[in-house]
Amino acid sequence: MRHAALLAGASHSLVDATNSIVWPALRVSVPGHAMGLLPHFAVVGHELGHAIQDRINPDLMPFNQQIMEAVNRAKDRLELEAIPFGHEQSLRVVAILGAWVNELKADAVAHHLVGPGFFFALCGFLELAGQGYGIAPTHPPTDMRRRLLFELLNQGSPSFASVFSDKTQLVLTEEMNSPNVSRCFGADLMYAELKQSLGSVDAAVCIELVPAVEAFAPKIFQAALSELQTNSADLIYTPDQFATDLDLHLESLCHLVPPIEYRDGGKATACGLSTILNVGWAALLTRVDRFPAPKGIGPTEQVAARMECLHELLLKAAELSEARQLWEEQ
Repeated sequence: MRHAALLAGASHSLVDATNSIVWPALRVSVPGHAMGLLPHFAVVGHELGHAIQDRINPDLMPFNQQIMEAVNRAKDRLELEAIPFGHEQSLRVVAILGAWVNELKADAVAHHLVGPGFFFALCGFLELAGQGYGIAPTHPPTDMRRRLLFELLNQGSPSFASVFSDKTQLVLTEEMNSPNVSRCFGADLMYAELKQSLGSVDAAVCIELVPAVEAFAPKIFQAALSELQTNSADLIYTPDQFATDLDLHLESLCHLVPPIEYRDGGKATACGLSTILNVGWAALLTRVDRFPAPKGIGPTEQVAARMECLHELLLKAAELSEARQLWEEQ
């Protein structure tokens, strides 16, 4: 909630000029599946992205030709079924394209706020939610979103991916934590399947927009970064911070010491939520076997018990680090 207020701005007035309620702070909700373990709370970054999506304005004009080519392919596909493509269908293109752009804006903000933690949380949640291919008028395909985020994790030197591999001795892969996410296949086969649930027009538009949207997605990610650099630079999570966090806290967490604070020039400073989430994910994916579990229980129960131990430590870290921040602000 602290990040929501910083990003979206908080108003102290309860009624605006139109006599509508203006809440004193933004309220952010997350899917229920996301709350099973604290590391999944990283999906909140996506919702914060939606809160500021109108402030992110990438220049997509250079991609007009690719978008028009996608529309023409959709028209050709519908013509084969004698379905006209007029004003109403054009409005569907605008609506679907707008929704997909906003979803990628939200993904971009979450990536820049949380880094690998968001990648693991989002992909794991989408897999658990069982949403099939994810492609719909409201959302682009899940496998495309995952692929784009994975590419971001591999950008730069050092990159998030190189830091993760160096500090955990485990190579970061696209399917890590989401091996069962459904991948979209050929356009014709996808169209035949999707039109049963979406209808011919929406299915055709969704299928044909994929290449164009994937082409301009990097512009969206860059525009989101520029917005955050201008207005919330202190909230951006970097590979260097990720490396520092893993150095300071991953081994300690395995010894049951939660990431509550760190020494910054001799001064004890409270850990941020992004630190806790990322250290938590690294431990969950690479070190969970080192956490204690009751004796005399089966392997499956041992994994669950170790995950619960990790979860309790992370909850304690979030509680105490937040308490320390509040105390320092007073």
